Amino acid sequence: MDPNIEKSARYYQLVIDRLEKSGRAPRQLEVYRKILAEVKDSASREEIEERLKKTGLDLAPGNALVQDKVFAHHEAARDAGQEDIANVYREYHDKMTANPGETYALSAEYPEKLKPFFEKNNAVLSALVDLYTSYCMLRFTHSSLDTIRKKYIDRINAELKKIEEAGLTFAKAIALPYFRDHIPPETADDFAARIPEMASWSPKDEAGERELQEQARSALEELKDKKDELKTIRDEEEARKKRSMYSAVAAGNEEGEYLYEEVWQKTPV
Repeated sequence: MDPNIEKSARYYQLVIDRLEKSGRAPRQLEVYRKILAEVKDSASREEIEERLKKTGLDLAPGNALVQDKVFAHHEAARDAGQEDIANVYREYHDKMTANPGETYALSAEYPEKLKPFFEKNNAVLSALVDLYTSYCMLRFTHSSLDTIRKKYIDRINAELKKIEEAGLTFAKAIALPYFRDHIPPETADDFAARIPEMASWSPKDEAGERELQEQARSALEELKDKKDELKTIRDEEEARKKRSMYSAVAAGNEEGEYLYEEVWQKTPV
């Protein structure tokens, strides 16, 4: 075999090996196997070029790359629960496979068809992120702080409305893998369960306010019994302190250092 033919055959075999290993490029794998067969049956580089051009395999790798990419997007969308998007990718993959010569024209067409779906996804995802922020804030805001609670309860209801305007409900959105994967897994279940509950909360929680007042009263009562002990601690801390006042003198130039002169001091008693 001509050394150049042997090198070409070796090259295409390496490409095939890589594609087989990936398992994600069935169309490219098919094309490169056909190319390898043509290379092995050729006697010269010129004959390879002639055979590939005659069979249409000279342009086939580029078309196959696009087709495999579109099919991979189809599978990813399907696995993420995005059936509408998956169907668009599948539709254009099938068109490209049936008409390889139209692959590049179709590859410029399908993004426009997908645009409304992605805009909806972005709107829902943005709403979910804001919902999660409000969820966290309400979890850690005391129920007596009605002004803060109202802010985040109102925000939850506003974001839920945005999700509905995008054609989904919160329950359906958070059940889809694409959206749920954006929520920390350790809180995803609680988030999904509590958002509808939080949306109906009242900003003012009188029970929570009474609880806070009782805690404050109990704390003050406890401190009354420790008045002398606290005074002793205060006096001990004061005795260890050294208070001073300094006058700062600016440097004469950019490279110089500030000078500090002590002008007053109170020493511990």
